[in-house]
Amino acid sequence: MGREAGFSLIEMMVVLAIVSLAAGLVVVSAPGASGQLASETDRLIRSLVAARDLALIENQTVLVEVSETGYATRATSRLGPAREIEITPWNEQTTVAAGDGRLPAIVVFDPVGLAEPASFTLFNGGARDGVAIEPSGRIARLSESSP
Repeated sequence: MGREAGFSLIEMMVVLAIVSLAAGLVVVSAPGASGQLASETDRLIRSLVAARDLALIENQTVLVEVSETGYATRATSRLGPAREIEITPWNEQTTVAAGDGRLPAIVVFDPVGLAEPASFTLFNGGARDGVAIEPSGRIARLSESSP
């Protein structure tokens, strides 16, 4: 009698275990709402830092208006009208709330880099992240974990 062609039960179980581990790694490494939110928060922080730096470099007041749809950076000058620097919409499904509950909120960086204090919380799915602007002009991430 000859051996029948095919796989044994042990061989099938080993292959199934390897495929399950690979699928688990893909699910864990796939960017979810928290990954999208982290990049969105990073983008907001970079824009705020750029606005503060612009205020210092050009010796003028720079405003960042944060609203439900996104945020816009404007530079003001004593010699002319304000100029729009950048308008950035939020990513899909990202929402924002201001610390004082009012939107749109305006963050003002003066020519020496000082700012009016403000805070924002960004939401996407079940994840949330925060940004705080201190009177000294320091911008900090306030990460919060949620279930």
